[in-house]
Amino acid sequence: MLAKFEYRLDDNNTGDDAYQKDTMVWSWNGNYHPTRPLTLSGRYAGKYTEYEADSLTSDNTAHAVYGRGLYDISERWDIGLQAGTYWNDQANDLAYMLGAEVGYSPMTNLWLSLGYNFMGFEDEDIAYDDSTQQGAYFRLRFKFDEDLFKREDPRKNQRLSSNSAF
Repeated sequence: MLAKFEYRLDDNNTGDDAYQKDTMVWSWNGNYHPTRPLTLSGRYAGKYTEYEADSLTSDNTAHAVYGRGLYDISERWDIGLQAGTYWNDQANDLAYMLGAEVGYSPMTNLWLSLGYNFMGFEDEDIAYDDSTQQGAYFRLRFKFDEDLFKREDPRKNQRLSSNSAF
């Protein structure tokens, strides 16, 4: 599990469109591995924004919750499903996400995935990547750890000791 809190200040005093935007963003991410082939991931993120321009001030709160399940078909292939929701009370906005993906691992610790979301949402602060928006997306995952440079060691890279099929 990983939690994060972020404060952003965007103070633009240039030109005719001066504004100030204060944003507080918080998020929690977690992974659960109940069985060897199954990984469940979840994320909750929220934000509070105050925006001031032309002597007018407005505030806004938005939230996003989404989860993803990945199932390893083999050592090199996986499939996944993801779903989520986004809501913004002040804008009376409610959106959903639903998608699927397939992934391939050409080498240890590297995964390439293609996915498609039938529904999606976007928010520049809490749901900003292509994997939450409607349409096709590409995801690249690479695991960096202390064993990264021990690829030729069969004790660290189990693919060297097995004949995994493509």
